[in-house]
Amino acid sequence: YDLENYPLEIRTNSLLGSGKTIKLFFLTDENTRAGEVNIFFGSYPQYRLYFCNGTATDFPTDLPSEREKTWRITLSQVPGVTRVVLHCNNMEVVNVVLSATTCHTSDWRNYWSLDVEKVRFPDELSPNFYRQGR
Repeated sequence: YDLENYPLEIRTNSLLGSGKTIKLFFLTDENTRAGEVNIFFGSYPQYRLYFCNGTATDFPTDLPSEREKTWRITLSQVPGVTRVVLHCNNMEVVNVVLSATTCHTSDWRNYWSLDVEKVRFPDELSPNFYRQGR
């Protein structure tokens, strides 16, 4: 799957406080983990870039108020720079360049620098709908 040219769009209708979590695994062609994005619907909406941040982080901006949310996840990799961008209902809510400063794990580059060929949702933690974005 080419996340650089075709963002992944997922749809959720989870209420805040529901405790629902969406997990998206990025995988290499050999099924090695190459990153992971989590979205948490706890009392406060949070996200985590697994293998970068060990704990969930509050979104830096308020999310759109609609219950149904369409998320667009983009991964940009150029030599030496990996960027993760999350949009919610067409509003940019996260734009992070992964680095030793933004990541709290020392081995983040071992995962996030790998070529993503596939995406996978664990069965019990999948969104209501997903598709290749434009």
